[in-house]
Amino acid sequence: MAYIGLNFFFPSLPLVILPLFTCIEFVSYISRAFSLAIRLFANLMSGHTLLNILTGFILKIGSKGFISFLIALIPFFLISAIILLEMVIAILQAYVFVTLVTIYLKDAYSVGH
Repeated sequence: MAYIGLNFFFPSLPLVILPLFTCIEFVSYISRAFSLAIRLFANLMSGHTLLNILTGFILKIGSKGFISFLIALIPFFLISAIILLEMVIAILQAYVFVTLVTIYLKDAYSVGH
């Protein structure tokens, strides 16, 4: 039974390339979790950072007087649209995250059995 799982890492290749291929496959399986976590973190942090920058921009413009307050309403509506966009991105990222995790778990389960 264990031989079938290891057969995934040791396919029928020439013996010269077998160590290189095995190392590449092993690193590929290990790095999947890290790449998924980094991508999810970067996508979520980029939206938060953009909102933080634009909010600071609005506060600086809006605090100068009544005219500048009216001008600051334009970026305020832009931030409202970006918040909606970030909600859609969060839902999409959750879908991608769950899909990739299930694929990775299926692969890990099929290697073990």
